[in-house]
Amino acid sequence: MGSVEAEGRTVTWDVEWPTGEPTYLLLPSFMYRRGIAPTKPYAPNVDTRFSGEITVDGETSAVSEARGHQGHLVGRRYAERWAWAHCGDFEGEEAVVHALTAQGRRGPFNAPYLTSVGVR
Repeated sequence: MGSVEAEGRTVTWDVEWPTGEPTYLLLPSFMYRRGIAPTKPYAPNVDTRFSGEITVDGETSAVSEARGHQGHLVGRRYAERWAWAHCGDFEGEEAVVHALTAQGRRGPFNAPYLTSVGVR
């Protein structure tokens, strides 16, 4: 169960999802072994089904077998700007597309955007 308050709204959730698939790594494997990427994305459940309840400002909605993913950003510093996209709803296909684009800083300068796209 979790809860967050932002901009005068309260959101709580109590959801469950199956686990156990191998963690999906969006960046090339060498970037996880060395200190090249200051932030590393991990998707331990790249394509899973969520069930439970989500409540926004006291209004509860049931969630049953909703497709989604669980993802984490881990590292010693985060990008200045980033976006993470996920699509796992292809008609008649068992595919997942992940995309991440991020812009970090190197000293006083913004680095170029780095974009990585993967298909499982």
